[in-house]
This record gives sequence, structure tokens and C-alpha cells, in this order.
Amino acid sequence: MSDVLTLTLVRVRVAGPTTCILEADLDDAPFHFRAGQAVVMGVHGHAVRQPYSIACAPADVQRTHRLEFLVGVDAREGAHFARLPPGVKLDVEGPCGSFVLPDVLEARPLLFVGGGTGIAPLRSMIREALARQHPAPITLLYSARRPAEFSYLDEFRRLMRHGRLRLVLTVTRPAGPRWRGERGRITRALIERVVQPARSSSSKAEGRDVEAFLCGSPTFVSDLAQLVRQIGVPTTRIHIERWHD
Repeated sequence: MSDVLTLTLVRVRVAGPTTCILEADLDDAPFHFRAGQAVVMGVHGHAVRQPYSIACAPADVQRTHRLEFLVGVDAREGAHFARLPPGVKLDVEGPCGSFVLPDVLEARPLLFVGGGTGIAPLRSMIREALARQHPAPITLLYSARRPAEFSYLDEFRRLMRHGRLRLVLTVTRPAGPRWRGERGRITRALIERVVQPARSSSSKAEGRDVEAFLCGSPTFVSDLAQLVRQIGVPTTRIHIERWHD
């Protein structure tokens, strides 16, 4: 890890009933990271620090000079962050982690599958891939317990309307009749259906042209990795967030 940087909290905004978004100003300090990486962060001067994935892309930081984090407010430290006023100083150490968007991407479809706050590093990767003008389709399969718990949903839907992202949402708890997305946990059949439009009609091996990035709870990711392998994606093209291992 690098030395500790002290950043200024610019604002905290609600992302959902269990999450908030923190924006911190780099104050002209140089900070280089790869899309998908994390930092260890805490309030300046406090001993307690926790790992948080960076939710913005390197291309965003070059433009705004700010870092963005998605924080779960149901955890003790996350709830503390949600109550902080602008101007508070944050200590950030990093970047860290090997769950990253490759520096060189082959021109194949990208599949991002996330749940909960696991969407944070995936958002970073998606935004970076778009900034690089990735030529192949980009798909996000996003799971939450309830419709209100999706973070960055307006942004993802805007990208979908502009034809830059294929978005599939699924909820695992009962939802009302107005919900038009998928229902239930992610299954092999759903993954197959999601990746089908991204495949070349000449593909002989089902799913072999997809590069997959999976992030969420350890159980969520372990189950997903097995399902993605079952549809034919080689292990070398399945990237997994291993922070919780």
C-alpha cells in the first residue's frame, strides 16, 4: 500500500435505504489506481479503518479530482460515515486489491454480475470500459433484495437508454406488481439468457467469448462463479472479488 492520504469529505448523499455515497476531494494529491481497486479508509485521527471499493473510474478522477465510495449504512462504521458533515477529513490508504479491469481488454463482451455494495467496483470498471470506448457489448446483471436497494440505478438506466449498457435487474424478496424486472436469485438459466445477445452467432462454445466480473458476498460470488463456469466461460476469464477470502 501507499502512504496515507488525508482527503476532504465533499458530500454524502443517499443511494438507497441501506447505502450512501461519499465523495472526497483529493486536494490536488496524486492518486493512481486501477478500476476495481479499494482503499482502507477512516475518519482522520481515528484508529478504526475499513476497506471500501472505489466506485468511480480512473477516468472520472482525472476529470473531477474526487474519489467516490458506496458505503453500507447498516454496518456500524458505514452508519458513522453517513452522518458526517462536509469538510470532515478522511484518511485513505491504498489503492489495494487485484480485482481490476485489465489494462488491455480484448474486444469481447463484458459481463458484470453484482449484488449489494458489490456494485461499487463493478461501476468503476463499467465506467472505465466505457471511457476507453470498449467496442464489444457491456452487460450488467444486478441483484438486490428489493427494488429500492439498487444503487446508481438512474445512471445505469440512462446508459441503457443510450445503448451503452445492457442492464438486467433481479430482486430476491417479494416485489409489487409495478416491478418489471426479474425476480428471484440469479440462476444458470438467467445468466444464459443474459449473455445470449452478446454472443456471436458463430460461437461454437457457449459463453466462451464472454469476460466475466463477479462481486458481492463470498457465498454470492462462489455460487455465481460455478454457474458462469457451467455455461462455458473459462476460469481464466472469470474475475472474482476476493477481498473477503
